[in-house]
Amino acid sequence: MRVQRFSGGNLMHNHDADSEVCLNRQIINNSVKRKTMEDLCARPRNLIHKELRSQYLDTLTYKDIRNITRNMHKASSSHLLPLLMILKELIKH
Repeated sequence: MRVQRFSGGNLMHNHDADSEVCLNRQIINNSVKRKTMEDLCARPRNLIHKELRSQYLDTLTYKDIRNITRNMHKASSSHLLPLLMILKELIKH
């Protein structure tokens, strides 16, 4: 249970630290999303496999990989949509 208390202007956190599995998943997720934005043509699975080989994590589950892939797709889609809109405008004129 997360409990937050304000005392003297300082924010104190009274909760358990995140597990190593959770932190590793967040590290991989952020890393591959950043690499997706740098290389929009790369396949998500290839980026994930490269990252897993470089950090050797065996704690990720299939569900974690699926969610990371979904996050990568959302990140690349949000970046590609404005580019497609610009391309449509250029084609019209």
